[in-house]
Amino acid sequence: MPIYIGADNKAGNVSKLYTGVNGVARNVKAAYVGVDGVARKIWPRAAQVRNSVYLALASIGAPYLFIYKRSGDTFTKLPNPAVLPNSYCRGATFSPDGDYLAATDNNSPHMHIYKRNGDTFAKLPNPSTLPPSVGWECSFSPDGNYLAVAHEGFPFLSIYKRDGDTFTKLPNMTSAPSGMCHSCCWSPDGLYLTAGMGASPYIAIYKRSGDTFAKLSNPDALPRANVYGCTFSRDGLHLVAVNNTDAPYMKIYRRDGDTFTKLPDPAVMPTGIAFGCAYSPDGTHMAVSHNISPYVTFYKRSGDTYTKLPDPATLPGQFSRSCAYSGDGVYFAISSNYTPFIALYKRNEDTYTKLPTPSVIPSDIGWGLGFW
Repeated sequence: MPIYIGADNKAGNVSKLYTGVNGVARNVKAAYVGVDGVARKIWPRAAQVRNSVYLALASIGAPYLFIYKRSGDTFTKLPNPAVLPNSYCRGATFSPDGDYLAATDNNSPHMHIYKRNGDTFAKLPNPSTLPPSVGWECSFSPDGNYLAVAHEGFPFLSIYKRDGDTFTKLPNMTSAPSGMCHSCCWSPDGLYLTAGMGASPYIAIYKRSGDTFAKLSNPDALPRANVYGCTFSRDGLHLVAVNNTDAPYMKIYRRDGDTFTKLPDPAVMPTGIAFGCAYSPDGTHMAVSHNISPYVTFYKRSGDTYTKLPDPATLPGQFSRSCAYSGDGVYFAISSNYTPFIALYKRNEDTYTKLPTPSVIPSDIGWGLGFW
């Protein structure tokens, strides 16, 4: 949720908050915003508006992990890390401070964590306990202290706690997901963690208390099939889950305390099997990537209502996979099953204009995406 101040007679985003303490400007450790008349805590990192420079793309084609650096509207692939994933990747995510990049792997060790130093990414030692099977999506908590990894094989969702450069797996949750997990996402305050699964009830929502994650009651209306993507709105009040196989391919829930209730479907729903979803940092736009033209559906949110925006003039490649917004909401990336496997857009209010394709692209399916 952005915070605005006057700058040159215009409302400008604040990337960090500072306050005077004994005559010294200090970074605010926590920020609070009003939501429905209640003051809710938002982590500064989650609330920051970043002028994103890096974009990570997981791919089925070698070298499996592509890292791009943006200069203006141009995205240029950086040299590969010295240690690459062993096989194709489905997930890639940056920590909120940009110091770490996590990627999943189809083969052992099923996950990789890199530490960034400028444009160089050095692989850290593997955690002592690794996912038991194929890694899917991964997601850092808003404070950067936890890393969730969705994977095949029990416990289906592994959560790691970070201490410096060391990631230690927490004990399995008492109520583990019911089957292999394809996706996972955190609420902006870091209190809720959602897992998208390949078995009924297809979605599991947990509430965190310290290092303990307790499963909440299922939402009143469940997804129809495998949930491949999920995301929280920036105010933490809405949760989107997208699924494959059976229409409708999207559910939007409203959170009231620990209860998640399905909202009425938008008038225009995604046209096909959906694999990814993302909110813009300002919370006004929500995107869904899917396999049928127009391959991406953009919605504008007003309260609990979502209205489909006009399609971009140039559509992404067929059969879209994942999607992601840059930290400042200016850029939007979407991966796909067909060449060039990635499409980049620049947003101007409600209009998305396709940018030139990077000069170096994957040789096969593009999958997970992460901006920093």
